[in-house]
Amino acid sequence: MIVKNPYPILEYSTEKTAVINSKSGPNKVPRLCLVTFLRKYWKKW
Repeated sequence: MIVKNPYPILEYSTEKTAVINSKSGPNKVPRLCLVTFLRKYWKKW
């Protein structure tokens, strides 16, 4: 369940298992990564 907050950056999930997990599944996840919600500006850069 997602716990809603007036500020979306503070929302979080109460699930015990992560949706994105570097230790499960065949996909490799980089050691470091950048998550951005500013696609319009990222593409311009």
